[in-house]
Amino acid sequence: KVDIAFFKFCYVDIMPASDVSRLFESYRSTLASLKEKYPKVVFIHITSSLTSLQTGPKAWIKKVIGRSIDGFDDNIKREQFNAMLLKEYEGKDAIFDLAKIESTTPDGSSSVFEKDGKTYPRMVPEYTNDGGHLNELGRKVVAEQFLILLASLANK
Repeated sequence: KVDIAFFKFCYVDIMPASDVSRLFESYRSTLASLKEKYPKVVFIHITSSLTSLQTGPKAWIKKVIGRSIDGFDDNIKREQFNAMLLKEYEGKDAIFDLAKIESTTPDGSSSVFEKDGKTYPRMVPEYTNDGGHLNELGRKVVAEQFLILLASLANK
């Protein structure tokens, strides 16, 4: 017996070459099938995790020669997927907006970057030691928000 189920994509699952429309369509059809098969289960949708941006001398050189800095194109693709997920399920199903949590600093401001005149979220640098995985602070922030979501579902 399962009351709540979810799965999430890791940051390595969505890369610059990913076809996010195809990936989302596969996700959507899989979830629809699971919801039909298990109507009593609450499925939580989770936005894709983000990464921080490359910094330092390598990033500066890439910028000077016109190459993409690590994290830009990846996070743009992840944001495209996340926008599709939110558009499809917001207000209908439970959503854990991991990307929003990872891109919100402890003081509540947004950690973002700009490319081609558009703004995109990125992981708060203080939440990671390697650019992709959550460190102790990042894990604490995410876990706290996840527990709040689970508690809110218990009241339904």
